[in-house]
Amino acid sequence: MLYIRFVDDKVVMKTESPEQASFYNLPPYYGELEVGYDGAEYKKGKAPAKPEVFDLENHLKELEVKYNMPRVIREGILGNPTAYSEFNVNRARELEDLAKKVRELKEGK
Repeated sequence: MLYIRFVDDKVVMKTESPEQASFYNLPPYYGELEVGYDGAEYKKGKAPAKPEVFDLENHLKELEVKYNMPRVIREGILGNPTAYSEFNVNRARELEDLAKKVRELKEGK
């Protein structure tokens, strides 16, 4: 038997010990739990979905490392595209477009 306290369907305290449950005034819970993308436990069916911004942001970080092109370098390339090869300018544009999407999602646009 599990004794659980929830806050907005998220498990904030859980025990199998009746003594602890009595001490903390935890009610018994008979339902199922699931793990959300954040690693926390929730009532079955209530775990939040992984936001798209995290996937895009992780993809952007991977590409920045792969191409060795963080934002400051992209800005330099895009600020003076004639000084760089077409390949580097295109890569910088590609990454900056992805970064723009990430910023818009974070701002809620």
